Amino acid sequence: MEYVEILSTALSWYAIGGVAILIGSALLYGVAVLIYRLLAALGTLISRLPAWLAARVDVSLRGHHPAR
Repeated sequence: MEYVEILSTALSWYAIGGVAILIGSALLYGVAVLIYRLLAALGTLISRLPAWLAARVDVSLRGHHPAR
């Protein structure tokens, strides 16, 4: 093989590797964003849980008649 052909092959493999790393990074970033959104939604639900429970207890206590 000539020097130019070796250099061309090396640059081609270098470019293919760079594109593969770029695609892998984009996929990893997408997975990280998805996990972040799921955790944020879970945090929101957990923060609303005490108010929801208090409302449920209040409704159940209204229906309770201790005189019976």
